[in-house]
Amino acid sequence: MPKKEKQRGKGSFVRMCAGCNGRKHKDGLIRVVRTAEGLAAVDPSGKLPGRGAYVCRDVKCIGILKKSGRLARLLRTEIPPALYDMLSAVAESGESDGS
Repeated sequence: MPKKEKQRGKGSFVRMCAGCNGRKHKDGLIRVVRTAEGLAAVDPSGKLPGRGAYVCRDVKCIGILKKSGRLARLLRTEIPPALYDMLSAVAESGESDGS
């Protein structure tokens, strides 16, 4: 069993991708959050309050989420198809998450 990575310093936090279950640094992932109103949204800052999930910046992981419905279960809300398009656009553009 591999050792867990130690979390030290700002920006070194490791999170798990909801699509592929791979562990990556938080700055390499896209955060999706369920807001207080119950709507799902992309969180570019990574600081919005609410239930969140992380996704790799890979179109394959986004496709897995769309096909399986896993993101809806994790966030406990309905996911509009436009959100998947927005995630794909962010992944393809390679934008940083604004932290």
